[in-house]
Parts: sequence; C-alpha cells; structure tokens
Amino acid sequence: MKQLKFFYAYRSPYSALAADIVYQASKTEAFKHFDVTPVNFTIDEGFADPTANPDKVAYIVQDVIRLYGERGLRIAIPDPFDIDFTMPTRATQAAIAAGHGLAFIREASLLRWGEGQNLTAPDVLAEAATRAGWDGDAARAALDRRFETEIAADKALCKSHKVFGVPFFIVENKGEDESGSESFWGQDRWGMVLQRLGV
Repeated sequence: MKQLKFFYAYRSPYSALAADIVYQASKTEAFKHFDVTPVNFTIDEGFADPTANPDKVAYIVQDVIRLYGERGLRIAIPDPFDIDFTMPTRATQAAIAAGHGLAFIREASLLRWGEGQNLTAPDVLAEAATRAGWDGDAARAALDRRFETEIAADKALCKSHKVFGVPFFIVENKGEDESGSESFWGQDRWGMVLQRLGV
C-alpha cells in the first residue's frame, strides 16, 4: 500500500494551493491514506527565505496570481505578511487531533491567502474552524495549549524526511514487498504524486 505525506506551511502561498488540491482530492473515493504535517521552521532552521530576493518576490506575486486564477481562487496578500505562526500551529494541531486537520488547513490557508486575513487573530482561526466543519470555540481553546510534543514530533519528521521547502509530498511504499519512498517539492508535482499513488 502507498501512503502520502503532505508537508505545508501557512507562510507559503504555494502551500495554500497544495492544501486546496489535496483537500479536493481527499473527497474522492480513489484518494485515501495520507498524513498532513505542519512545517513551523524558521529561516535560521534551514529554510531559505524566498522574500530575500526582490526579483523573486515579484515573480512569485505574478506566478501566484495566475495559479490561483487557474483554480478559481481569490488572492490577497496577507496583512501583516510575516507573523508568529505559533497560534495557527496550535489550532492546527487541535484540528488534526479532532479529525478536521486538512479541512482546517485549507480554510485557514484560504483566509490568509484568499482574503488577506491575519492568522494570529483568534476570530480568524475560529472562522477557519467553522468553515472546516469543526468547532470555532475548540479552535480558540487550543490557542492556550502549547502542543510542545506534537510540534517537536513534526519538526523531527521534517528533518528525518529531509523536507527543505513547502509544499512537500512524500509517497511511501508500505507492505511486505514494497520499500522506499519518493519525494516531490511543489504543488506543480501533484500529477506525478497521483501517478506514484496509482490514483
């Protein structure tokens, strides 16, 4: 059996696209067996900062506008852009535990990148929870929990799988006659991911 691991970060507009793509796929009968992992690394922990190069930023803005348009999604630059992602990470951990992880990730990502909302605001996270079919009050309550064990486990998983950017997919082979895994970086590799999964 093959299993998909999906690594994402709220800072990335490409991760938001990937969250929508994976969420839509998850509603089909053929798509099963996946795990989602929040990446909450900082730049000094091995992740390059794509905003450090102004030419790259200009390209990303142009690219994201056309990619969101292709999917019929709105795009808005978050205000503020750089935030402390601790609060949305806590809410995400609670959503994953409650069985609403991917839906919450998609809705929070679309609030950030489709509406420019600030994911440090408890009301915004509660709205993401409600849109995901989860409980907004549960999302607010999660903001007071630290989730240190879960966050540390996610960071260790990222390092063990050599995740260096987002979105990042890993197709793992599970079973007696199968071994190994294959990595894919970027939402534009989704077609290849589906081929490897046999979907």
